[in-house]
Amino acid sequence: MLAAPRSLFAQLVLTQIAYGLVLALGFLAVLELTHTQYHLEATQRQSRGWAGEILNRYRAQLDSAFTHPDASSLERLIVGLGYASPATDFYVADQNGKIQVSSVPSTSIIRHSMEVTAIKSLIENPEVLPVMIDDPVNPKVPRVFSVAAIEEQGKTIGYLVLVLRDQDAGTFHFGRGSYVFRESAVMIAGLSVLAFCAAVLILLIILKPIRKLSRTMELFRRESGITWPSENGREFEPEGAELERLGQHFNDMARQIVELLHRLKDDDRRMREMFANISHDLRTPLTIIQGCLETMQDKGDLLKNGQRHQLAASAAAQARYLGRLIEAVFELAKLQSPNYQLHLEPLSIAEAVQDIAMKFSVKATRQGVEIRIIGGEKHIHILADVLLVERALDNLIDNALRHAKGANEIAIHLVERASDVEITISDNGNGLPKSVIDRMTEEMQGEPSYPGTSENGLGLGLNIVRRILELHGSHLELVKDRVKGTAFRFFLRKADTFELMTKHTVIA
Repeated sequence: MLAAPRSLFAQLVLTQIAYGLVLALGFLAVLELTHTQYHLEATQRQSRGWAGEILNRYRAQLDSAFTHPDASSLERLIVGLGYASPATDFYVADQNGKIQVSSVPSTSIIRHSMEVTAIKSLIENPEVLPVMIDDPVNPKVPRVFSVAAIEEQGKTIGYLVLVLRDQDAGTFHFGRGSYVFRESAVMIAGLSVLAFCAAVLILLIILKPIRKLSRTMELFRRESGITWPSENGREFEPEGAELERLGQHFNDMARQIVELLHRLKDDDRRMREMFANISHDLRTPLTIIQGCLETMQDKGDLLKNGQRHQLAASAAAQARYLGRLIEAVFELAKLQSPNYQLHLEPLSIAEAVQDIAMKFSVKATRQGVEIRIIGGEKHIHILADVLLVERALDNLIDNALRHAKGANEIAIHLVERASDVEITISDNGNGLPKSVIDRMTEEMQGEPSYPGTSENGLGLGLNIVRRILELHGSHLELVKDRVKGTAFRFFLRKADTFELMTKHTVIA
């Protein structure tokens, strides 16, 4: 089975060909019908007075057919007329249409009566032509005829009927073998070809903007990164003519625009939630700083040096905390940008974890906490953005030091797997309340948000970690099956041999 053409131009050309064929067949059918009818009408109009002329010339013999039925002179006359005009059959019939005498041998006649209705119709309405009558020799073939009424004392007693047998000589079907017909057919075919070529040229001119628009839309889709809905892992490619493809382009772009609007609305909603959630965190240090400064301003002379120093130290600590909070907000907003680009390179995860542990060792020792690294070899490399991975480890260890009450140990577990490295950061503190664990689990399973730094949510630090891992194709998990303490786990993809060779070549 032939496949339907995909281009609009091909479809229109095939439609034009089909339309032209149907129109040509209809034209030929109408032409044959009208031409044949016109020929029959012209033939009958030309010959309708023949019967009357013959009747006037041979009236005496024809009248004798009814006064002296056995007269042989009438039969000789009719047969003689038949020999003189081989293309015409002569019949003499009574007023009921029964054939009395004919130029045709009686053995050849099948129907021995003629249609009186057709005879009277031609006599009474000689201008309404053609009028056909069944041929007595071959009743299945209607033929044109000429008729004249035989009268006696003003009363019709019979009819002289001339049946013309060669009227097909001028019909459309008969004329197909003629030279004029062939020449006309060639001219019509030539004109049809010229008309078809002109129509194709017009189609090309009309469809040129549509084809250009279709190509432009396809190029825009590919350059903008818009993908068709996939099916079984393969991108769906639109089929059909240009208009169908344009419709699919516009429908898909409308879908993309609607999705983008929804994402923008979600981003706007999350942004409002962020400012609502961190407003308390921003207000608290500002209130403390303002209170310290106002106390120093109003009671500066009454305060002792130690009190002034304590207020100044408290204001400075809150200012530093406020600075870190604002920095975290801007950092998370930057990471949430859809155009954020990672700078991936191979990284020894064991060395990175050891550097982070060394950075927090002084703070951990001061708090009575030991940072331990369990597992991991220096040859294990991951493919990641070095600065972002270090930032994620910083946040997790810093959170553990600040929030793990009763802990004296923070452990960093490194487990090498087939294609990635499992990293778990845990403490042996008192752990988080169940309500907080449930809320954090729900937030981790949902879409990224912008909560504040209070204990009611993930916090800006953990949300930054979560976004960093999402950029690396991973996710942050809260380990819930621990007896004591809190643990967070995530996975990072290992670098393959080619990526490691590329790194060493660049360094060299």
